[in-house]
Amino acid sequence: LDNRRNECLDVAISFDDDGMYLLVNVTDNVYCADAVSPEEITDYDSIRFAIDCAGSLRAKDRSEFSVGKVNGKTVIYKIFAADKNEAAPENWHDSGSVLTNALADISRRNGKTVYKVFIPYSELYPFNCGANTKQIRFAMSVTDNNGKKVGELCFSEGLSAETAVWKYAKLTPAALSLDTVYDGSKLN
Repeated sequence: LDNRRNECLDVAISFDDDGMYLLVNVTDNVYCADAVSPEEITDYDSIRFAIDCAGSLRAKDRSEFSVGKVNGKTVIYKIFAADKNEAAPENWHDSGSVLTNALADISRRNGKTVYKVFIPYSELYPFNCGANTKQIRFAMSVTDNNGKKVGELCFSEGLSAETAVWKYAKLTPAALSLDTVYDGSKLN
């Protein structure tokens, strides 16, 4: 996925000792973010992404997030939390939560919307990208809304109503380098 290119979308993903970084650069002539609740984020210009946290290909083991603006504020909303199978780690949020321990920035320049996101491992539990990680299943979609929903641009499949984790893209750690996401600072 690292620096995967197409006409209107650049995406980079990376992991370090603290968690996951996501950089999404979208060409979009009109930015429309009128959500009044976190549940509405994906009805407006936003990103939505998911990771198979257990490597099981089962829907209950994914964590899924949306990032957008709610009442003018940037919000990371945890749509679905992976089955924790035991006591949750400190700073973990359940499904349907606005994350307070993650970071996001949405900026606009020159007809592009840039999303910078950091998700700590506590929100991806039980996932942790370490030296033994062979592959990661990841899916993402970008919603385009110019006052009415225009459509979605998807990287991989599986974020449909049926949640088909087995359709998520397979990423290998060799492609995951923090330097390619941004300068390594947490959203400066």
